[in-house]
Amino acid sequence: DNIPYEKVGDTITPLEIPFEIPESWEWVRLGSISTYAETKQKLNATSVNPSIWGLDLEDIEKGGKLVERKTVGERKAVGDKTVFTKGDILYSKLRPYLLKILVAPDDGICTPEIVPFRVYGRINPEYIVYYLKSPYVDNLINSITYGVKMPRVGREIMTSLLVPVPPLGEQHRIVVKIKELMPFLEKHGEMERELSLLNSAFPETLKKSILQQAVQGKLVPQDPTDEPA
Repeated sequence: DNIPYEKVGDTITPLEIPFEIPESWEWVRLGSISTYAETKQKLNATSVNPSIWGLDLEDIEKGGKLVERKTVGERKAVGDKTVFTKGDILYSKLRPYLLKILVAPDDGICTPEIVPFRVYGRINPEYIVYYLKSPYVDNLINSITYGVKMPRVGREIMTSLLVPVPPLGEQHRIVVKIKELMPFLEKHGEMERELSLLNSAFPETLKKSILQQAVQGKLVPQDPTDEPA
């Protein structure tokens, strides 16, 4: 496949393998199948065409959904930005637990907090995006980021990250299946959040209701023999 796969036993030891994968899959490091470690092209925002896309972290919601697109001119962007091209994987190294990861739908420039990179050969970038959002990677990355208030993930951590790579056809099938299931999962997630919010707010709401009923004389039956206040 002309991909510099690393075999278990060469630079990946069996002790590093976090979980079992099918025999037709291969464990590789992200750095060996992508341009993550390469120096990124930088441009000053004031020197580029103001009509090009200028991406900032606020444009991506938690989970990686792109919610806004602004041009460099609209953004009044200044300072050095990182160049990316359509098809690049865009990975936010700042507060990685927010999972702001997506495949770039167009060319543009972005905040240096976003790392654009490409995957080689027979690798589906969308498969890599879903893998980077997986609980395994999420938990691993967040356990080794640096910085308390604004944690970042270092380049060495990302390039040494182990990635289970299935055959290309299976990568496509996995991506299709995830996309198929995502709307159901998101709807279920919304319902779960609403239920959780209701449950968490219920004691406080009930307490306020009881207090309000108490001060309005509706909490206990009125006794006509009581002396007036």
